[in-house]
Amino acid sequence: MLPLLQANEIKRAVVDYLRSTFNFEDPLLDQSFEDFLLSERKGMFKGPYMQLRLPFDKITSDDDKDAFAKALYVKPPFDPYHHQFLSFLKLSTRNDHKPEPVILTTGTGSGKTESFLFPLLDYCYQHRDKPGIKAIILYPMNALATDQARRIAEEINDFNDGELKGKIRAGLFIGEGKDKNGTRATRMGEDHIIEDRDTLVKSPPDILLTNFKMLDFALLQSRFHNLWSHNFKNTDLLKFIVLDELHTYDGAKGSDVANLIRRLKLKLKLPKDQVIPVGTSATMGGGDQGKLELVDFFSKVFGVKVTTDAVIEEQRLEPDEFFDDNLEEPTIDIKQIQKCAFQEKDTYDSYLERQLTFWGFTGLSPKDLGFALKKNKWFFELLKLTKSDVVEIKPKLKRWKEKIGLDIDEKEIHLLFGSLLALITYAKEQSGTKQFPFLYLQITYWLRSLSKIVRKLQPTAVFEWESDINPNDPVKALPPYFCRECGGSGWIGIKKEQNAHFEEDLSRTRQQLMAHSQNKNLYFISSLEERDYPEVYASDYTHSGDAIDGYLHPHSLSIYDNYESNDYFKILGTRIVEGNRIDKICPHCNSRNTLALIGTGVPTLESIATAQVLATATDPKKDGQRKLLAFTNGVQDAAHQAGFIENRNFRFGMRHAIQAILKDVKEPITLPQVYDRFIEHWKANSDDEGTGNLEAYYYKFFPPDCEARLEIDDYKNKNGKFSSVFDKEFSNRMSWEIWSEFSYSAMIGRTLEKTGASATYFDSELMSEVYDQMKYWLDENKLGTAIDKEPFLKFLNGFLHRLRTKGGVDHKYLIS
Repeated sequence: MLPLLQANEIKRAVVDYLRSTFNFEDPLLDQSFEDFLLSERKGMFKGPYMQLRLPFDKITSDDDKDAFAKALYVKPPFDPYHHQFLSFLKLSTRNDHKPEPVILTTGTGSGKTESFLFPLLDYCYQHRDKPGIKAIILYPMNALATDQARRIAEEINDFNDGELKGKIRAGLFIGEGKDKNGTRATRMGEDHIIEDRDTLVKSPPDILLTNFKMLDFALLQSRFHNLWSHNFKNTDLLKFIVLDELHTYDGAKGSDVANLIRRLKLKLKLPKDQVIPVGTSATMGGGDQGKLELVDFFSKVFGVKVTTDAVIEEQRLEPDEFFDDNLEEPTIDIKQIQKCAFQEKDTYDSYLERQLTFWGFTGLSPKDLGFALKKNKWFFELLKLTKSDVVEIKPKLKRWKEKIGLDIDEKEIHLLFGSLLALITYAKEQSGTKQFPFLYLQITYWLRSLSKIVRKLQPTAVFEWESDINPNDPVKALPPYFCRECGGSGWIGIKKEQNAHFEEDLSRTRQQLMAHSQNKNLYFISSLEERDYPEVYASDYTHSGDAIDGYLHPHSLSIYDNYESNDYFKILGTRIVEGNRIDKICPHCNSRNTLALIGTGVPTLESIATAQVLATATDPKKDGQRKLLAFTNGVQDAAHQAGFIENRNFRFGMRHAIQAILKDVKEPITLPQVYDRFIEHWKANSDDEGTGNLEAYYYKFFPPDCEARLEIDDYKNKNGKFSSVFDKEFSNRMSWEIWSEFSYSAMIGRTLEKTGASATYFDSELMSEVYDQMKYWLDENKLGTAIDKEPFLKFLNGFLHRLRTKGGVDHKYLIS
């Protein structure tokens, strides 16, 4: 993965989406909006920030290695990090050692799971002849539990060439326990644990992975009573309970979990201090006070009294310990620095190969590259500047450039920096039989939700956040509207009939636009010096109420018949009133119900970022291996955003797949030809292995609006092949997705047409024939001299495009 390039891709994707969604008819307004989005000081992005952390300190002394060997029999096949080693010592049950509570507060990628997993596996192995639950691991999210279940299955399967297979069992007790084929795993596998509920109840596992809701069900519902049958008989059996992501259990959720743990102890009649609590959390802040607060929180949740001795923090190497004693200046040709740029047709492999060549590391393995980088003086200077802290990249690059003494411009130093980061992500550290990241790199952009946008009341467009309005600025601002049909924009403002000014209450003004009634005092305001009223407003001038045609004073929001200074500017305020509400008609193009506030919510931005991450060329993983976890503030948010993002990802994925067909087309092709090529290409290339797996094609493009009520396997014949009826209907749906992308959906959202990726046009020769065929009718109606060929073809072309974007297309789905 190339995180810096990926982060910049996400930023560009978000900006492209917003620019295509709010495509203003006024180029100056369009540019002002983009400048607002990308402003370094007040824009919607902050960053990028970087954290480049050195590896964790490992045990090296013979005494530590000897203690490690004695603490566990089931242990990892590599020298543990120092914090893992401390956790192993505390949680060990060997040699009559009584395990102790542990609070792990180490960073991402620090092996927190391994820190507690191997002591748990070792305990289970020692008591392999005693059936029943010996350890419980609680996860805050099912996605985390599922991901960790795979890792646990792999550790059990791989230890000592399968020594633990059949001797230690783990079970996943969440949801319905179904995989994508609708079945449940009833036994351990190389990459999965037991998931079938009936199997878990009849034959309880040694390690139970679940969440606090499901554990609550397991304690309350009689159908799960036998899950605890062996623990009722042997109260000494359950030894460990782990809370992963301990910091997420705050507030009411923390109280629920604390009571749940107490009920578990009561139900199983566990002796005092029988269960050893383990908590994992992100890197702790707040110094000694933060540590005391964490210990107090841990004690309350688990109902035990622990001290700060239970906290295990990370220990990392210092730059002087990590780098080679003999640092060397890189021997590169700085004139070739443009080769460090990521090209449009680059893949991860082609880009990385070019970086290795540029730095003189051609052909080095990830392990050997790590050794080479430890001698790189420029890299050493970069790490000294960052000091493993979260830093803003731009100012640090200026310092880095000074330190290494290069006379290059800002763009070139960014290219050099990005190239070096690419090598860092590719390099690996070898320990035993496993490889680990060379360094831990994290790139972050802070992204602000595009909400509560205002536009200053002046002819020159300036957008601002409502929260950033300077109270001392005499020029007021109002919420801006946007027409999805024509790209027109202006302000919305409230003016009561007896008043000669607009109100300044921004929240109320927004609410009035969204209200269905009681909003008759809302006006659409345009800064148009020389423009007559639109047709619908002009024809219904009296019915539209007191239309405003005057000069606005931007300091007081008062309206005057004449201007008194250059601060005043001409406006048109329009509305059409029906009873106690306005009819939302665009004052620029007369379209109805096409007006909206400028802005978009967090789920939309998340869906754009997610789609970009999963489709990027900067990740070497195949499509089927790419995963993404999105965190939310609550279950309701998670449920909504999961479905929303999934649907948006399908749409973005379809566009990516369509464009993949079109990018190599040298000559224009018809829509039916696009469809035929789409089916042919993706039936052969949907599988990551390139084997033409038809099932992979169906799963890749199966619409999310069908997944809740259909299973693909239901359409297989007895011989395991898909029915021709299903294939035909699936093909119809794919053709409709292509048709709609270039027809009625072509101007909605970040479409291929609005982003300039590809678009449709009509055959000029065929349109010319239409004119020839209609010429006699024009002459008969005495229009032949008034309408010649050129304006007729322009009209016809515009008519056909409007017909297309309004859904006037031919498709099987539209035949009644």
